[in-house]
Amino acid sequence: MKTAVLLLRYLQRLVRGLAILALGWMVVLAFSQVVLRWVFDRSLTWSGLQLQQLVLVVALLGGLIASVESRHIRIDLIEHYLHGKAKRGAQAAIACFSGAGALYLGYISIDFVRFERSTGSILRGFFFGLTIPNWYIELIIPVCFGLMALFFFASAFVPDWRIRDEAERTS
Repeated sequence: MKTAVLLLRYLQRLVRGLAILALGWMVVLAFSQVVLRWVFDRSLTWSGLQLQQLVLVVALLGGLIASVESRHIRIDLIEHYLHGKAKRGAQAAIACFSGAGALYLGYISIDFVRFERSTGSILRGFFFGLTIPNWYIELIIPVCFGLMALFFFASAFVPDWRIRDEAERTS
């Protein structure tokens, strides 16, 4: 059990790190585009396409982080009126239901990625002229939903596995 908790915490840190890197790269890329256009009247031809794809990546990683940290949109009506074991049971049931939903979305997104792969759509000039298949980027969809399901199921059966922020621990 301790090994599983350590693995989940490692995955949580990894997702945070990837989100920080992707968002940081987006900021650097967008800022450099502004400077290049205003100062040098030039631009990076591949940056627009890459920024579009990074929006998908950052959105999914952000959603994953929100679900891991229980900061996603929730309806707490049931939990508000329950206490003790009933409240923990309701939280576990809701986490299982959310995990099943994320697992289903991950499953159907695999079909989407397979379809994109079969079409052979490519991203021309994605990074310094590099051309890659579109489905490489779209792989993040089933991966994020699969991790989301894992984290929801983990919170249902091992409620205290998450890394908490200092402010959250004191409240």
